[in-house]
Amino acid sequence: MTTFSLPNVEHTLMASQRASQRTAALFNAALAAGQQRRWWLALLRRPHGLRRLAADAARVTGGRHAGLKLVEIADIRGSEGRTTDFDDAFNPLTSTTRQRWQRVADAFDEGLRLPPVTLIQVGRHYFVRDGHHRISVLRALGQAVVEAEVTVW
Repeated sequence: MTTFSLPNVEHTLMASQRASQRTAALFNAALAAGQQRRWWLALLRRPHGLRRLAADAARVTGGRHAGLKLVEIADIRGSEGRTTDFDDAFNPLTSTTRQRWQRVADAFDEGLRLPPVTLIQVGRHYFVRDGHHRISVLRALGQAVVEAEVTVW
């Protein structure tokens, strides 16, 4: 029979709470950066949103699977459909994404290997099909590249 000592349970709970506080602070910093960036760029009358895939790909037909690649996060410029949740630097723009964002951050914090993001390459730019939160969290953690399944249009 296995017995659990109370100090181990308390230690586990405290470690979990600390990790949760770290990811909450990371989200708050990314959200504040996104809101501040949006304000400054609006003041300067410069675009700050993610580009829409439909707008850039209207002239493109077909596509081919390019496989698994490491892609520079700085080269990811748009989204297939979530252009209002993140800015063009993948900072969250509203707190509606908080729960999902923090779960992804917790997974990275625990060392879990998440699936690669799915990107569409049009010219030299990439658009996110799946993985917005993973890209946002990796960027907030200071990562420069992301593992991605890429389709070239």
